[in-house]
Amino acid sequence: MIQRAGAEPGGQSSDRRRPFLTVKEAAAELRLDQSTLYRHLREGRFPGVKVGGRYLIPAAVIEELAAGAITAGHCVDIDEWAARWRDERAAAALAAGEDSRRGHDLASHDRFPRRTAR
Repeated sequence: MIQRAGAEPGGQSSDRRRPFLTVKEAAAELRLDQSTLYRHLREGRFPGVKVGGRYLIPAAVIEELAAGAITAGHCVDIDEWAARWRDERAAAALAAGEDSRRGHDLASHDRFPRRTAR
């Protein structure tokens, strides 16, 4: 389960969820090597936030990924899941009346742009 804010070393925690996880925390939750998660983030294949040179992963993304796998009832490909996740958010934003003229063309996935490998 996603660690909560104010977690104590003994495992007790408050009821408030942390909105973001570090790569180390997210990789542990996903049972991945950190380098694998960094690669997916750099290549735009996993949703995250980059602040300066540091990546953060929204805790909600991990929870939605797990829920999606349970709902699907089979192995979920992360590339397909991330593309569908972006499409659903773009559609929700458009339905809510967000204006793509503000510098973001939501339909073109530029909220999580794919980078080419170097």
